[in-house]
Amino acid sequence: MSLFDVEGLVVASSQGEILYKKVFTKDEGVVEKIVEKTVRDRESIAVFRDRIVMCKRLDEILLIIYSPMEVNEAFVGQAFDEFAAAFVDVVKTPTQERVWKKYDQIVLLVAGFLYEGVIMLGKSDEMLSKLPKRNFEGVDGIKVPKGFASFLHRASRSLNIGNNNK
Repeated sequence: MSLFDVEGLVVASSQGEILYKKVFTKDEGVVEKIVEKTVRDRESIAVFRDRIVMCKRLDEILLIIYSPMEVNEAFVGQAFDEFAAAFVDVVKTPTQERVWKKYDQIVLLVAGFLYEGVIMLGKSDEMLSKLPKRNFEGVDGIKVPKGFASFLHRASRSLNIGNNNK
């Protein structure tokens, strides 16, 4: 009998490149083999080395979760469906580029969904409500008040003039 609902969760590209993984067992070497098999076989559910492997194909991204054989498959499957819905809500368009842009939120989403291999949240709404809101998307999105921007420009110019006199 296993205490884990989930042994591991993987976010991979459709070519098999692992973008993110969270493994709760000591057997981390099996992750690459599971991803390889999932990419090759294109099945949404399978059995591999005494593990139940479930996969969601989202455009360029694969979400893979694997569990011990004795877990409640229906419970894990339902929770995984909800996680996939929350994942899509976070990244919007499931591409590698979007995964890298939203990596911090993906890590937090997984942390809210799974704790030490146990499913903590089973509804996508709950998972999304636990995520902290982002104030901006990258440095380009930071809003700087006009007065402050001109002050910084003048200050940097005066520092450059002061350095040239020495």
